[in-house]
Amino acid sequence: MNIKDRILKLNLIEIKFIEITLILYVAISILREYLLIEPLGTFGRLSRYFLLAIFMYVFLFVFIKNSKVIIRFFSKYRILLTHITFLVISTIINLNYIKEYISYILLILFVVVAVLSLRERFQKIVFILYVCAGIYTFYSVFITKNIYVAPGTRDFLFLELNRIRLNTEGIQFSIIASYMGVLSIMWLSIIQNKILKYLGFLLLGYLSLTIGKVTIIITMFLVVSIYLILRVLKSKGKNVVYISLFLTAFSSVLVSKIAIKLFNIPMYKADILFNNRVSIWDNYLSNIFSGGIIDFFFGYGFFDASLSTNFLLFHPHNQFLGAMYITGIFGFVSYLLLWFDALKVTYKKNVAKKNYFETILLLFILFIQIGDDYIFFTVEPLYLMLFMYIYIKNSINDRFNLSEMKKGNVEGSK
Repeated sequence: MNIKDRILKLNLIEIKFIEITLILYVAISILREYLLIEPLGTFGRLSRYFLLAIFMYVFLFVFIKNSKVIIRFFSKYRILLTHITFLVISTIINLNYIKEYISYILLILFVVVAVLSLRERFQKIVFILYVCAGIYTFYSVFITKNIYVAPGTRDFLFLELNRIRLNTEGIQFSIIASYMGVLSIMWLSIIQNKILKYLGFLLLGYLSLTIGKVTIIITMFLVVSIYLILRVLKSKGKNVVYISLFLTAFSSVLVSKIAIKLFNIPMYKADILFNNRVSIWDNYLSNIFSGGIIDFFFGYGFFDASLSTNFLLFHPHNQFLGAMYITGIFGFVSYLLLWFDALKVTYKKNVAKKNYFETILLLFILFIQIGDDYIFFTVEPLYLMLFMYIYIKNSINDRFNLSEMKKGNVEGSK
């Protein structure tokens, strides 16, 4: 984080414990996405819950030891605190989903503690884990050639859309494609050697496209276009970033409730164009606005299979729509404001450095939320980790007097 002074009062052993816990949890998550099963069967599931319990222990331990600093942190990050508060309220109202809510809240708190504890090393750990996923994807595509053309795929931008299959078991190709897209941008921002930088980017970009997720193909096109625009507009480009956030946040409404009626497009044709998503968005929006007032404001819990026109696609396939359903209007607004704050502080720092990769990385994570909902509000950690790291890294120096934090930390330890 470019911070030499320690923010939290932790010794080397405690920091290493947080680091190892983070690596284990991310490794298990990556394995799950590649194998479509919990690693090591029942043991893998139990180990994941065990690590979530460790998250709670770590946060409580760090909070007790650094209470003044943690309280001061959340007083400066009020939007994040507000978002967590609405998650807690939604948990109380929807106790049937208490496991899902609590798991996600614990993950947020642990990631915040890990970012504050590990600083620059946090990004290195995430990058190395992503690279391991990239190597395995490369091996699967080019070495073993375990690829088949999925039924119903079509040419898109002159590319044949494929899905990977490993050991006769399908993988979560949506998530793997986004992993490769995120890694391609991280590769550009971290690798210094120009030859390795651009060769790696081209290879990872090709992998992301070859896996055949239309949402990722569109996202890659959008982020490259916006990157070129930001290079020209510089500080004036912030409006492009804010418009991108607005259009993404309300994409389900703009398409399912406005665009198809404005252009008189039949629902079945819109579904063909958007791979069944429009009718799903329409169903979720109708249910959100026709439910009880408490549920409308604070959420209905996690996804309901009865709200889909296709039993295989019971979740809303739009992260902001998912946020509205899970946490209600208040939670949706807090989630939107959290993204606005993160993009604002990151773009401001990137303009000063004349390096826009972190903004582009956030925009990539933002855009894939248009067609998918596995990014946040889940126990899969990678996207949340990247978001929090970039957000805190680019804002903490402006929001804290670090010498005062250090002094408060010492006083709190007495």
